[in-house]
Amino acid sequence: VVCIDGASDGKIDIIRTFVEEHGGVAYAEARLGEFVQKAVSALGIFPDSEEKSILTAMAEFTASRER
Repeated sequence: VVCIDGASDGKIDIIRTFVEEHGGVAYAEARLGEFVQKAVSALGIFPDSEEKSILTAMAEFTASRER
């Protein structure tokens, strides 16, 4: 949810609709997936551990949580 000082709900709805109709949300979700993959891949240099598992879970949760 975006908060823009002085913006009416109607203006925010117009912006939200524009972004959704032009693939902005899908693009952002795809990019998020790429960043999560890179983050998890970067953890691959470390041996398996509880800490590595937690960091991996945190990265994956970021991409899968409901907004």
